[in-house]
Amino acid sequence: MISKQMKTIRTFLIILISLIVILVLVPLLIPIQGAGTIDDPRQLAAVDSQFIELNGITVHFLDEGQGENSPVILLHGFGSNTWTWNKVIPELAKSRRVIAYDWPGFGLTSRPLAKDWGVMNPYSTEGQVDLLINLLDRLGIQKAVLIGNSAGALIATEAALVYPDRVAGLVLVDPALNGIQFSPFVEWLMQTPQMDRIGPILARQIQTRGDEVIATAWHDPTLITDQDMQMYHLPLEIKDWDRSLWEFTKAHKADVTERINEISVPVLLITGDDDRIVPTTGTLALAAAHPSWKLIVVENSGHLPQEERPGDFLDVVTEYLDQR
Repeated sequence: MISKQMKTIRTFLIILISLIVILVLVPLLIPIQGAGTIDDPRQLAAVDSQFIELNGITVHFLDEGQGENSPVILLHGFGSNTWTWNKVIPELAKSRRVIAYDWPGFGLTSRPLAKDWGVMNPYSTEGQVDLLINLLDRLGIQKAVLIGNSAGALIATEAALVYPDRVAGLVLVDPALNGIQFSPFVEWLMQTPQMDRIGPILARQIQTRGDEVIATAWHDPTLITDQDMQMYHLPLEIKDWDRSLWEFTKAHKADVTERINEISVPVLLITGDDDRIVPTTGTLALAAAHPSWKLIVVENSGHLPQEERPGDFLDVVTEYLDQR
């Protein structure tokens, strides 16, 4: 005769197994409609937009200016796109060639799915650097100054470490140099088929919380224009933007802080005095650990000084570029 205690244990095990089966199978069975409706990002492009095929990816870029000075490559941050540089490109382009482009997963660059990848994950730091170097090759640029904001600073730094002969200088703007770090368990969980189904749904939170993040990135959010918000929302019309954002989140985990002492080119470090995304104190500590780097703190600015204080940003960057 089965005791009451045994019946309780059996009931508990049945419930536990049922929950595990539900958690494992349900995410794989429920149909999930992808976000975005526009297949071809070119439909959203401005008149000065250009597109180039690299590594099976259609890359959106801007190409302005010319001159004998070292060309400049502008690398935006997470959740951003080429629009973040719109206030500074005209002035920078007066004396040199300036290239700004959208990473895979952002802006108007195409969003390849896993089934279409080649050997390299285009959303990984390695894949992003490879794309950058291929872009330089296709545009006939042997050496350039890389200006990276936030996560774009990580890509710029990694490129300088792997391809030092292709980088004439680094401008790291409110740099996020350690990628997106998760615990080992979360890392494992993110690689499961179940999370690959749920992850894009989680990524869609940017539709409701994105405006809050943008406001946090500015010292004075009242300076954000309607056009700014429109240009940040525009890529959310592109098909599979949620899937690509999830793939980027999974892959963007490089950390260059342990190798940063290997950088051999001149570095200009810029931070807003009120950066709440990559705290200003962290950037000040980074500068203190590398006294050969030049540090500029932009007053009354948050995480995006090129947008919020473009005049101050241009003053310090132009002075740095004139020496390259």
